[in-house]
Amino acid sequence: MEDVRTIRLISDSGQTILMSEDADDYVLDQDGLDLGTVDSTHNMTQYIDLVGQHLDSTVLSPRDINIIGWIIGKDLAEIKKRKVKLNKTINPLYNIKLEINDYALNFVPDSSIQYSKEWDYNNSYMCKFQIQGTAPMPLFMLKDYSTYRTVVEKTSEFHFPFSIPKDKGVKFGYYPYESVRNMPNEGDVESGMIITLIAENGSVKNPKITNLTTGEEIEFKIDLSLGDQLRVDTQLGQQTATLIQGTLYTNAMKYLTIESDVDMTLHLGFNRMTMSAEEGEDNLNMNIEFSPRFLEVEGR
Repeated sequence: MEDVRTIRLISDSGQTILMSEDADDYVLDQDGLDLGTVDSTHNMTQYIDLVGQHLDSTVLSPRDINIIGWIIGKDLAEIKKRKVKLNKTINPLYNIKLEINDYALNFVPDSSIQYSKEWDYNNSYMCKFQIQGTAPMPLFMLKDYSTYRTVVEKTSEFHFPFSIPKDKGVKFGYYPYESVRNMPNEGDVESGMIITLIAENGSVKNPKITNLTTGEEIEFKIDLSLGDQLRVDTQLGQQTATLIQGTLYTNAMKYLTIESDVDMTLHLGFNRMTMSAEEGEDNLNMNIEFSPRFLEVEGR
């Protein structure tokens, strides 16, 4: 028995439509779901005496979305009522989140809803419709973000009495393995994330986030008081840094060091993420939210 395909369309306007091949209100046509493909453009440079060309970059194009479905009802009044809800959901002024299985894709409708003009397909008992849209970010993500939370605590090796060996020095403390979080990115491409640093147990001076796998760092020159938060969004096209003090939200980009990698990503595979601070490191806590990104989800 074949699986019944179901999608959920969630509009930023607040409307939601559930479509399924076996629904009795909004029916997904058997051949009516086309999530398109991702085209790429390879930018290359030709040099003198170079065999072939040098690949400079690759750009992924937006994805075209096409959905064909049916409104089913017991009479014309019910058909009209369901058309109104569909009209409110499919609005080019609002983003649509399309959910299918465990994945999601954001797109913008190219036009208002398109209804069939033929009586055979638009009458008192059924109405065929088409939704066309464009996904500027063509990659799928998980419906629910994965959240990782870790507290860095140094383990002391400082004991009385003690001596400092000549030419060797002494180790006062170290990071235990548990404080270096191995975060897996199981997607198809590198992924940005939302990182929140929290002064949870007291004041913190100049906090820093480091991806030990890639060497990328994000460092702030700022004194945080108890309860203050720094939220960094490194997702493509959304790079921001925000200082949160209670209900007050302030742009925190000015507190970043010039060397900070505000486009820090989780590379494919495991990433060793940690945090530090000039002072008050034991008071610091960190949350990281991210979703792997996928080119295609067919077969997953």
